Amino acid sequence: MIKSLEALLRDSIDYAGLFPPAKLPFPEAFANYLQYRATNDSWLLARFILPLKLFAPFCDTMSRDPQHHHPVRVTTIGGEASGEVTSVDELAKELSYLPMLSESHPHDLHIESYEAKLSQEIASEIVHFHRVHPLLSSPSTMGERMVSVLLAQPEPLRVFFEFPIDSGTITYSQIDVFVKELAAMQQFLIQSGKDIRVGIKIRCGGKTPPTAFNIASVIKLVANSPTPVLFKATQGLHHPFYNAQREEPHGFINLFAATVLTATHHIDSEKKIAEMLTDSDHSKFTFAWESMRWGEYSVTLQQIEQARKMFQSIGSCSYDEPREDLRAIGLL
Repeated sequence: MIKSLEALLRDSIDYAGLFPPAKLPFPEAFANYLQYRATNDSWLLARFILPLKLFAPFCDTMSRDPQHHHPVRVTTIGGEASGEVTSVDELAKELSYLPMLSESHPHDLHIESYEAKLSQEIASEIVHFHRVHPLLSSPSTMGERMVSVLLAQPEPLRVFFEFPIDSGTITYSQIDVFVKELAAMQQFLIQSGKDIRVGIKIRCGGKTPPTAFNIASVIKLVANSPTPVLFKATQGLHHPFYNAQREEPHGFINLFAATVLTATHHIDSEKKIAEMLTDSDHSKFTFAWESMRWGEYSVTLQQIEQARKMFQSIGSCSYDEPREDLRAIGLL
């Protein structure tokens, strides 16, 4: 395995077999995850994505088949009641479940992150605050309340918030406001000394996938944020490289490479980032033992590893498709 490719894609796929389009029953999805992590390609695999509502069958399964020697890494999906978090109180309630669940299986389970889509009401309040105070670097009142909830959580913890871009009133043109809010929240958390980090989660698929310029705008903001903000992507990322003929065209190597190169070289041209995201010629992405290159931009192994601390992973309901595609083009 080429070291630069391994550094780019290690721990890159959170397995979401419970979610569409796979939408497998819990026993089958969890059995798949345990099987995948026993393969030679397990270095690609990161966490098992588990909705809060399925923790009961998950814990029952763990009790019957403890994983003492290889704890299960989990990212949990919040917004249990309606598919989105509608208030800070709801966020606090959901996060309060996590330490109890961890304590129920202290040797078998590592809850590493929590993800939730924010309601339009929460997002609108954040956007309104930064419209009124465009030069203020402090979080909104909503953000301060969310930070207070996060500070009460055990560490380490990674929390990803999805901006409700599909709401019709919140658009990618306002994503800078959301990244600014996360950066301000993160600054408070850093000052607290606790190992709790926040980030943005975006969807790259669905009925109307975001354009390359939409995704580029997020990458540009996150990669160049003065205060580090985490980044995660999900949906429509089963294949390594961009293909305009697919219904969901985006590729996960395009995404990882564009993020790493942007963060390392401080690229501020959305056009250039979008060019990386839409390059369907895999031969233009070259992986050497100690470096990776696309066009005029290259990164060392150490720079890849540093940038990956920001870009946590992608969520995919398939683990086989990404591996098969990588094998088909000789990268695995």
